[in-house]
Amino acid sequence: MDLNLNEDQKRAVYSDSRALLIVAGAGTGKTRVLTTRAARLIKENPDARYLLLTFTKKAAREMTTRVRELIEEDTKNRLYSGTFHSFCSNIIRRRSERVGLTNDFVIIDESDSLDLMKKVFSRIYSKEKIDSLIFKPKDILSLYSYARNNNQDFIEIVQRKYKYVNFEDIKKIISLYELNKKERNYLDFDDLLMYGLLAIKTLEKSPFDEVLVDEFQDTNQIQAEMLYYFYDLGSRISAVGDDAQSIYSFRGAYYENMFNFIKRLDAEKIILSSNYRSTQQILDIANSIIQSSYSSIKKELVANVRLKENVKPKLVIVSDDWEEARYVAREMQKFGEKGLKVAALYRAAYIGRNLESQLNSMGIKYSFYGGQKLTESAHAKDFMSFLRVFVNPKDEIALIRILKMFPGIGEKKAEKIKDAVISGDNLKKALSKEKNLEELNIFFDKLFKITDWHDLLELVFDFYKDIMNRLYPENYEEREEDLIKFMDMSSNYDNLVEYLEAFTLDPVEKSEFDNNNVILSTIHSAKGLEFDVVFLLSVIESVYPHFRAQSTDEIEEERRLFYVAITRAKQRLIFTFPRHSKKSRGYFAKNTISPFLREKDNYLEVFIAR
Repeated sequence: MDLNLNEDQKRAVYSDSRALLIVAGAGTGKTRVLTTRAARLIKENPDARYLLLTFTKKAAREMTTRVRELIEEDTKNRLYSGTFHSFCSNIIRRRSERVGLTNDFVIIDESDSLDLMKKVFSRIYSKEKIDSLIFKPKDILSLYSYARNNNQDFIEIVQRKYKYVNFEDIKKIISLYELNKKERNYLDFDDLLMYGLLAIKTLEKSPFDEVLVDEFQDTNQIQAEMLYYFYDLGSRISAVGDDAQSIYSFRGAYYENMFNFIKRLDAEKIILSSNYRSTQQILDIANSIIQSSYSSIKKELVANVRLKENVKPKLVIVSDDWEEARYVAREMQKFGEKGLKVAALYRAAYIGRNLESQLNSMGIKYSFYGGQKLTESAHAKDFMSFLRVFVNPKDEIALIRILKMFPGIGEKKAEKIKDAVISGDNLKKALSKEKNLEELNIFFDKLFKITDWHDLLELVFDFYKDIMNRLYPENYEEREEDLIKFMDMSSNYDNLVEYLEAFTLDPVEKSEFDNNNVILSTIHSAKGLEFDVVFLLSVIESVYPHFRAQSTDEIEEERRLFYVAITRAKQRLIFTFPRHSKKSRGYFAKNTISPFLREKDNYLEVFIAR
């Protein structure tokens, strides 16, 4: 067991409260506490079962490995760990009849959901009408998802957003979207949570002695409701989170869950404030910024690290955003040459583009966090479509994607073939009517004779390589390497359905395969990470807080985002402030410094770059 814990961490690990909220400030060892608590419970109660819920499969995998190392034995049948969505998928398949589903449903990701919504729009409106609408398929899908995750009335949300639209049309859009999913046995990400909650409600008793939850501040109202039901069914609940790092309201995360958990379950609250990541000078400015928040759980982070030199955070003033990029690139190169891991963080991707250009011109290699996921790229989606059709020949999204890869097959012809398959024709018969698809028909003949799913991956890869070369000749080699990595990961899964589901629910970052010391990232994508040196770019008003943040709650979330960026830094923290920024028409606008940094001079060393 890991006994190298401070007093607050020990209290959290050994608490016997039925409901426990561990408020873990940035860098205070929340992962160690949660895994040590799980290990302690398993060791003391070998016949009990525990559930560990996270937000990424990577976190679940790392925590499970850590628990196994601590107890020095296997956790099989004693600890189930996974993301909320993967857990929901599992319980829905087990109790599908109880919630009105079949257990062979197909999970569709956000891009598939958008494709389905676009088809709904095209059934209701002409192309000209769609072009003139003030709302687009992506807008409606986003609002619908937000409403479902927050238990809010969808039409009321639409009315607040769009005052002069035909609300009957909006209702029809959602009705058709839901009908299309039902007819095709599709579940989107929001369905997983909603049906997952329904499945939990069908239980008479909880199968878990305790449910442990990571990053509780990122839960939405449905996820919190799941925990309350488990509590009512007899489970203990231990949740770890930090209200000061709640930055995902746009995804439905509900900040108030941290406070409601304490009230609703009369939970014990333990605060972790001893920080094992950053210097005290970095923590001083972080504490100062978050303590100005009107609605945070009060805590003050105290450094528990020893460094030879403790350097004050620096505010570097530059003439404009191009000079900012040149300055940061030069400094990142210096720190990188010293073997330090250095990151440039920014509020929105466009802020980092000048820096990307500068690093490229200097020949400095870097990794980019928060870009397109490996399994969301076109070639990976193509590859997965073949596998999806093998699992379900009537998976129309995957089938249409495959058909359109072949010359002479456009949207209309692909739809016609798909309709024939959905209506009852077998796939072979439907494809045989098109000369251009003879090669595909022969391939599917071979595919459906495969018994070992690992052989299936090899067959699809060999067939798709030539197609990929034709479709994406400009960077074919890089795409081929991606697919090889994707195939290599199959050894972690027991079957094809599990393999496909894992990458649909939690896409792989391309950066997971990189080992560069120089990192570019949005702040949202950097949450949970740490770097020796952090540059926080463009600390100007209108960026921190974002100009669209108008309400008090929105501005407070911007404050928390700023705090998250600061607390990624271990040794050095550098803010950059461009006096002027180039706008779209070529003129330079004068900037003012972020209100979050005003009157913080005593925490900063101010430097004017020449």
